[in-house]
Amino acid sequence: MLNFKEARKNKGLSQADVAIALDVAIPTYNRYEKGQRECSYSTLLQLSAIFGCTVDYLLGNAPAQTAASPTLATAEAAALKKYRQLTPTGRSQLDTYLDFLLSQESASAIKRKTAT
Repeated sequence: MLNFKEARKNKGLSQADVAIALDVAIPTYNRYEKGQRECSYSTLLQLSAIFGCTVDYLLGNAPAQTAASPTLATAEAAALKKYRQLTPTGRSQLDTYLDFLLSQESASAIKRKTAT
């Protein structure tokens, strides 16, 4: 028996929330949840990350347990270490700067897309 519905409800998510996160139609996710449609392994991995549980739990093969935290790349671990050394003000400034960088990259991507 699949545990998609239980895992989704434990996270306080609607079917629409999960469908959007998976980039599928709501009826498609509904069929996954009811076992009327099989999903790919990559979709199972996405669901596992969304719900914070193991794939085995989703498939009904194991009791509820949280998934292991993903392993960080060396550069990510170093950035996290530096972030944790910042004061709350420094963290706020970094968050603001990261938002700025992301908006710049997004604007550049839109320009590239419209130029083609």
